[in-house]
Amino acid sequence: MAPPETATPTPASPKPRARYVGYVPRPESFGDPVKPKTTMERYLKLLWEREIEFGPVGVEDDFFTVGGDSFHAVAIFSAIEKDYGIKIYPSAIVEAPTIRELAAHIQAKLDAGDKTEPTLITFRAAGDRPPLYVIHGAGGEVMFAQPLADALGEDQPVYGFRNTFDKPDRRTTVGDFAERYLAYLPGEGPVGLIGYSGGSLIAFEMACRLRAAGREVRPLVIIDLEAPGFLKAKKVSPLQRAVRAARRSLGALRRPGKSNGAMPDGAVRDAYGGIGAGDVRKTMAWAVDTYKPGFYDGPVHVVTTEGKLSRKDRADLGWSDYARGPVETAHVEGTHWSIMMAPRVEEIAEFVRRARDGMG
Repeated sequence: MAPPETATPTPASPKPRARYVGYVPRPESFGDPVKPKTTMERYLKLLWEREIEFGPVGVEDDFFTVGGDSFHAVAIFSAIEKDYGIKIYPSAIVEAPTIRELAAHIQAKLDAGDKTEPTLITFRAAGDRPPLYVIHGAGGEVMFAQPLADALGEDQPVYGFRNTFDKPDRRTTVGDFAERYLAYLPGEGPVGLIGYSGGSLIAFEMACRLRAAGREVRPLVIIDLEAPGFLKAKKVSPLQRAVRAARRSLGALRRPGKSNGAMPDGAVRDAYGGIGAGDVRKTMAWAVDTYKPGFYDGPVHVVTTEGKLSRKDRADLGWSDYARGPVETAHVEGTHWSIMMAPRVEEIAEFVRRARDGMG
């Protein structure tokens, strides 16, 4: 049941604007803000203005247009969970990017008592190119791919997979993830797959199964993960290395002067998929650490970061051991997380476009 209008919790009033760090007033070019009509819309308006430090916000303003990003989304949804007792994942902002749409989404869930979230997220459905699918990292979320989807251009449909296994189980395999996600793909025509961190193994397995079925994969992109067995000598699993890299880069991603008091560390990390918390991370850890890949009959495109500079002898991070086609590599300066944000994500987008168009 939805809380009655008179009992709807309201976040604390925003701080005085003069005290905001980096507060941005609404530009005249945005026009007059559309005012909220419901308690939920008023609640979200205050919440957006407080977290994004932009205002006044209208209920028809786009979250990303007014300066919202993944960190803001995590803080906003953490507050919603605290105030309403309902967990809505940050990726919901992709499909409900205005206050009006998000308020309707939340209210519908409250009314229905629905606590489920979708597996497939739509970043952009429009475009005349074959669709690209981004696979989540260890944390299970995929909102980190929004900047990449934006950078790929209006002609490129982009979707993302979230980890929605209802009862996380340490015996869940990479094959289980691949089987679930393949069911969402169109029945024919070429598709592109992009794996980030631990999700790279799921993308690789999906690509192997698609090629075995006679489907074209264009492209298969691996972002910042070593191939299975590549780190065996040091007894460090690919997931453990991804976790360590994500932890090292967390501090660099937080903006100077911005309080993170309302943003639990685990939730922040979940938004980027670098390291999740609890059962979701354990599920991926088991899947990644027990994966034994076959051979992929096609080209593989690998993105590496500065954390991999010590492995100049194998710039492909070991993926040529499992690819029967050529392996193309691109090194992007930055950390495991920062490469997925502007401006560095532009380099990844260009690499993906070249791979997609057969220019890699």
